[in-house]
Amino acid sequence: MVTRADVAKAAGVSPSTVSYVLNGKRPTSRETQQRVRDAIVRLGYVPNQRAGNLAARSLRTLAIHLGVEKHGIDVTSAHYVDGMQQAAEDAGISLMIPVLGDAGPEQFRNFLRSHIVDALIFMEVVEGDWREQILIEEQFPSVVLGYTGLENGLPYVESDFREIGKLAFETATDAGHSNMLIVLRNDLRGDWTRTSETMLRGFQERAKGGSARYDVIGLPSHPAQAGAVLERIRAAGGPTIVISDNDVVMTTLVGLAWEHGMELEKAYSVIMLAGEARYGMDPQLAFTEISTDRANMGRACVRAAQEMFEKRDRSQVESHLFPAHLIERGTVARLN
Repeated sequence: MVTRADVAKAAGVSPSTVSYVLNGKRPTSRETQQRVRDAIVRLGYVPNQRAGNLAARSLRTLAIHLGVEKHGIDVTSAHYVDGMQQAAEDAGISLMIPVLGDAGPEQFRNFLRSHIVDALIFMEVVEGDWREQILIEEQFPSVVLGYTGLENGLPYVESDFREIGKLAFETATDAGHSNMLIVLRNDLRGDWTRTSETMLRGFQERAKGGSARYDVIGLPSHPAQAGAVLERIRAAGGPTIVISDNDVVMTTLVGLAWEHGMELEKAYSVIMLAGEARYGMDPQLAFTEISTDRANMGRACVRAAQEMFEKRDRSQVESHLFPAHLIERGTVARLN
């Protein structure tokens, strides 16, 4: 294995000069820089990025781990990533999204051991997520965007999904709605199941003992499923408001309902849960939403990753639960 000392000998300089050329901490002449770089190429030297970063005690490269190769990044996830990018730029950190394919535990472990990045934020979290245990075992500086349920686990940044469900019920009833339809995503994604079930529990806790009626259905995220919702809201005595986290079904519903003479906010109302959903080309055409500050959550993830890199002790880094709030966009009619 080629070392820094080998490069120094080949270039006719000291090992410390090689370090200065690589990290730019001290000025060196162009001639010296060229000799060092020529030696690096000739010998095939690969700098130990992890060792350099540890010595500097500053985080330089940060990865986001999510299934981008499977389903891309939707509008909601993009808000988190935008916040991460802003915080990373402010701190001089390079942010990247590695494409690992269908990486299992061993492939994921190998990626960590390669030390291509200094720290990691992982998203799309499921209960008992296997990634967390591996990150702890490898002592890799990491933060969770979400909560796996592991006690004394990694620091996490999480939306208060139970409160989102409660606030959705309160928003609907405050506007006079007493007959509601809850439409949740029913897809083969554990991260969505976790959040949908938590929001529903919050909704049911708040609705318990009251006079409001509600039905709950789960639908795959496919445009064809919007017909099932339309049938419900068109029926005599049907629900006056749909509360949902299924953006695909709800955005399709608007056009389908329009074809049947039903206009949003006049014939029915919609509240989205924990995500932005747009129903037209104009970005302003989005549903009223009960959610959290996703961009700020992304920034909090980067700050926590910096702390994890510096302290190397997860018990010394705080987790953050972000509160629910209403984003009013005019898709909830007042019936009172």
